[in-house]
Amino acid sequence: MRKKINAKWLLTGMGGALNTDDEPLKKQNIEFSKLPLYDMERENDNEGKLTIDQWNDPSHTLPLGNTFLEEIAEVDTDDLFALSVACNSMSPEITSDSLVIVDRKKTDVTVDGIFVVRFDHIIRLKLIQRLPENKVRLSTLNKKYDPIEINMNQYENFQVMGRIVWVGTPY
Repeated sequence: MRKKINAKWLLTGMGGALNTDDEPLKKQNIEFSKLPLYDMERENDNEGKLTIDQWNDPSHTLPLGNTFLEEIAEVDTDDLFALSVACNSMSPEITSDSLVIVDRKKTDVTVDGIFVVRFDHIIRLKLIQRLPENKVRLSTLNKKYDPIEINMNQYENFQVMGRIVWVGTPY
């Protein structure tokens, strides 16, 4: 019997490269979801951003197959959006020209991670670290950019737009 490539391994790197079960793969109807796709702009200092106007009017949609989305994010596709990254602020984890998928429902900052955030009228990628006294540190993986600390009780113009759940990086 021929072995078939494990789709989960191909899409996410999890599990083995080959299917181990002896049953033939079930055929699935492929359906597509269209995620809003935002194109980040690169600023002069190479930290990317989106404006509120861009946020309110996504530039494109990204059609993705249901099998792909089910493997990377076990959520309703209405809660996802895609972002074309144009910065080096999260390098080497997320490089310029990467594509990220973000889950809008994952806004809990008690879990550290890379999020899409809005402060004032600018939307950026930031590493969020929870601090004592209801504060958070917004930083980048690229040490070129200084971290920012925000007191969640006093800063009204801060919003977590979602957590990055998948990164596609070009070669």
